[in-house]
Amino acid sequence: MFFEIKKSSDSTFRNSHNIVRDIWLNCDDGWKITDLGVARIYSKGYVEHCAMDQQFFIELINSPEPKFCGNFLAIIVNADGEITITHDVHRGTPMAVSRNPWLITNLLRDSTELVWADRYVKVNPVGLIIDDLYFNPYGDFDFELQSRQQVVQWLHRYIDGKFQQFLSHNHEPIKVFLSGGIDTLCLFSFLKRHTDNFEIVNYEHVDFTKTYCNKKHLIDQYWGYKQIHLWSKPTVLLTGANGDENLLRSPGTINLLLMHYGLDIFDLIGPENYHYKYLTADKLKPLYEKQRMDPDMWELTQDYQPLCEQILNINLHDHQHWHFDNTLTLTPFKDLELLKRMLKLPQDDQLDQIMNAGISKELMSMNDESLLEGLSNRKNQNTQENLYKIYEKYKNNTRTS
Repeated sequence: MFFEIKKSSDSTFRNSHNIVRDIWLNCDDGWKITDLGVARIYSKGYVEHCAMDQQFFIELINSPEPKFCGNFLAIIVNADGEITITHDVHRGTPMAVSRNPWLITNLLRDSTELVWADRYVKVNPVGLIIDDLYFNPYGDFDFELQSRQQVVQWLHRYIDGKFQQFLSHNHEPIKVFLSGGIDTLCLFSFLKRHTDNFEIVNYEHVDFTKTYCNKKHLIDQYWGYKQIHLWSKPTVLLTGANGDENLLRSPGTINLLLMHYGLDIFDLIGPENYHYKYLTADKLKPLYEKQRMDPDMWELTQDYQPLCEQILNINLHDHQHWHFDNTLTLTPFKDLELLKRMLKLPQDDQLDQIMNAGISKELMSMNDESLLEGLSNRKNQNTQENLYKIYEKYKNNTRTS
């Protein structure tokens, strides 16, 4: 879902659309054009609860403020030439603007200004004035603690519902790349509850599309796209994007949480823990130390409510996967509702998740405990060591590229 909206066509992209007067949408493959008379919509991605059809777009035109779960971008051009760029409630892609030269894009440059993820964009056709409009991406949130059982049961129903909804209207082939980490294995356990129509990818694949070749120097600024599968034909790739962040395993935010509890990660975690090598990596130590020495961070962590609000805000702006050409990335963990529920856990259960991914393992076990056999013994360490067990079990769903 890489794009630039500017005052000229750009032949380095696969597609260029003259959307109104002298304004062009330059983009990769996979975008759809829907003409409803009152407006034309250029869109890419998915919503979880329904197909992105005419009925959906009519609702979007009437109420463009982001509110739907999914991972999509929609550019609405009405009959008067006004442009509205809207998206799902937790926008998957970064977005930036420049007023001189005039530009809206998700291929960031030094000359562009970031549009925060609690904003969507409108362009006034008179003078091409860009306005970013605030909306509330966080929803309601109370801080009442719940038991581990309550949280796990809620998470299981909620994530399972995501797959049930998406699969009810998806018609593209689904591919799963199991990294050996907890997130893709956990999501795979939910997927196969509902379908056996998938391929486990036991190979690396990148089609050298026009946009990939011409824009790779800009795309490589995003770590989530330095190693990505890319098929030129319509494909859904299941990814664990934002799983670390929204399920309480991201180093920066869990360090803040531990500071609230008066704990030091290096005193807490040992070689027996799943996250030991990952969380105690040398490159992370300066991050922990900087946070712990910052008086503003200490003040923030004293009160649980503002701390949680800060963690939600950090994760909202952590963009990881937002589609590439005809490869659509399915990202069920890209959802702050998961994080809000994790923050309701008692301290001991949060610590179990931080150190051992205990909640994630429990969710996976509720679907298929045998998948735990494919999990790497240490996060991000020799990640594929146990995957042969999964490949053997699902050999009818794999192939050699």
